[in-house]
Amino acid sequence: MDTHLLRIGAERRHSGEAEVIRSPFDDRPVAEVCVAGRSDMEDAIERAVAGFEAMRRLPTHRRTKDSRFGREGAQFAMQEMTEPKVLVMRGVG
Repeated sequence: MDTHLLRIGAERRHSGEAEVIRSPFDDRPVAEVCVAGRSDMEDAIERAVAGFEAMRRLPTHRRTKDSRFGREGAQFAMQEMTEPKVLVMRGVG
């Protein structure tokens, strides 16, 4: 069974806690996903804000090139946007 790590910025990390995801059809386990904790969420928000601040200062032609959405990056971008993602959090709030 695959274990899906958290993605925070460009880093993939294991949170120390995971949850099994089961098929709604036959209840068999299909994947294991890491459960994000408070520090994971704080890191993700901090990196997102930093990335936004850096990108907004770039001129449009550089943002397009640097974000890999040019011709050679279009296929990668489509895969990233359509890849299933699961975020599981407990006890935050």
